[in-house]
Amino acid sequence: MNLNAPVQLARELERLALEHRRRPDDQPRQDLLGKANEILNRADALGVPDIIAVAHLRTASLLQAEARFDEAIEQVDQALVVLRSLRKDDLQVSLLALRTECLAALGDWPRLLETAHQGIDLVEQYRYNISAPYLKAAFLRSSIRLYSLGVQAALQVDRLEEALRIAELSKCRGISATGQTGSQGNVTEDLQKLHTRFAELDEKIERARQRGMEPATLLNERRALWDLLEIERNRSLNPHRHIPAFNLSAIQTALQPEQACLYYYWLSHEQLLRVVLNRKDIAHDLIEVSPDEREALARYAADLQSMADASPKTLIETIQSFLPLLWPRGQPRMLAILKNARRLVLSPHRLLHAIPFAALKPDGEYLIRTHALRVTPNLTALLAPGPGDSRRTSLLGVGVSDYTVPGADLPPLPDASDEITAIISTYRDAGGRAEPLIDSQATRQNLEQQLRQHRPAILHLACHGANIESDTPLESRLYLARETLEGLDIPFLPLQASLVILSACSSGQRAIAGRGMAELPGDDLFGLPAAFLTGGVREIIASLYPIESKPARFICQRLHQHLLEGQPTDLALQAAICDYIEQARVLKRRPYYWAFFYLTALGPSPAQTVIPH
Repeated sequence: MNLNAPVQLARELERLALEHRRRPDDQPRQDLLGKANEILNRADALGVPDIIAVAHLRTASLLQAEARFDEAIEQVDQALVVLRSLRKDDLQVSLLALRTECLAALGDWPRLLETAHQGIDLVEQYRYNISAPYLKAAFLRSSIRLYSLGVQAALQVDRLEEALRIAELSKCRGISATGQTGSQGNVTEDLQKLHTRFAELDEKIERARQRGMEPATLLNERRALWDLLEIERNRSLNPHRHIPAFNLSAIQTALQPEQACLYYYWLSHEQLLRVVLNRKDIAHDLIEVSPDEREALARYAADLQSMADASPKTLIETIQSFLPLLWPRGQPRMLAILKNARRLVLSPHRLLHAIPFAALKPDGEYLIRTHALRVTPNLTALLAPGPGDSRRTSLLGVGVSDYTVPGADLPPLPDASDEITAIISTYRDAGGRAEPLIDSQATRQNLEQQLRQHRPAILHLACHGANIESDTPLESRLYLARETLEGLDIPFLPLQASLVILSACSSGQRAIAGRGMAELPGDDLFGLPAAFLTGGVREIIASLYPIESKPARFICQRLHQHLLEGQPTDLALQAAICDYIEQARVLKRRPYYWAFFYLTALGPSPAQTVIPH
């Protein structure tokens, strides 16, 4: 066989695919089909299975564009026969994804569901062999429609539980493993060596920054080392093994009697699945979203994520225009479940993670006034070990008002150290144990020493924060007095705290796009919250946008008072925000001044032990 022949055919197939993509949808493709058939004949004569399969795939794509769906499916099936056990991790997945698209166009939902399961099974076999989080997200880029169409098919054949099981596989799946295992696991010798190298790199990077340099080479080396750490961690923890199977009955049992869950899943830009459930009941609807509505929602999310101190204070309030999309009005069964709940678990999807649900007004009253709120990455995360219901009376408070961080021009935060001082007094007056790290004492070395020595149940940080809106979200950071604490460093801290409070601007934002993707298909959790969850923390209170220091200080003080009373975190945060609203002047009651904090949690919520304030 001429060794150049397969290469030549592969190039011709790529050119054919490029011509297909460039051609407007309403133009015929008969000429391209003729080329495809000629290439397919040559590929058959050559006898290379994956070249033949790609030729069938290109032909099937052209037939799909011509609305000849049955013929396209025949081409896919022939390609799968040729491949047998070859190329299961990529080419077979692409073929099955195309087959589901054709079956959706035919409305053949039973066959589509069967095909989607075949494709998803292949994706799930190989997805967790990739270490870097963004690569895991990108791995789903070409196969996410297997999941969304599988969900749609399950709904069409009236199998809601199966639809949720499929949705959960593509919704923040990796964090469910974190919830089961934390970051500790079996610390192998290789893992320990990598930890040591990572710490040494951190020191070199910090010394370079102190000299006014931004060490790009060292930063790239550290990112590569992080991937090696993830590979070794995966080897010791085997996250695929530790991710619990979806179990609707177990999830409903994990909810408290006064709790309900509101769950979202985008099937496409035009369709949003909403599910409401409590311990005894479940209901759902599927709503159509117009292009204008979707564009407005995306613009609102982007405006919130780029919000600055000078942004209009009224921006948050425009959330009310999305009430029909976010709240199931006109759905009596769903509304009955929500009305009977005192505590609400929200599970957003994609750009909905940027939405301040607390400011929503379903019935003329802010949602935070009627429901204690917490966010869960997915339903399966409710099955992770929770924070427990024991009284948390030990705290480490870190507050930084003045900064001398090399390369960072950071304005003072006058209220930050005062915030921590007041909280420390609250704990000590209640007989709890509280240790402060304020201003010049707030170094990484002191932080690690205090965490290791006192093992506080709560870690509260009041400082500047920066969430990276780029392709390296794990390099989001918190600023200490003279140095940074980056997301890559956080999982290696000796964290024993079950609750972390980040009183820092935009510290709760998460990447919803990146690496050329307008949306991350796997909806994975990135940013500072993910860093702390990876470190074994179970609950995180952080901010969606820049915070106002005086309201934040008030809310944080009241939050800790309610925690010391024994309230679960969601109820304590609700009570603290309501305390602020009740005492604030009219203009300061706007959501901008209090809707920034939200709670993300893994595991079931503790039972209510006291009457909320």
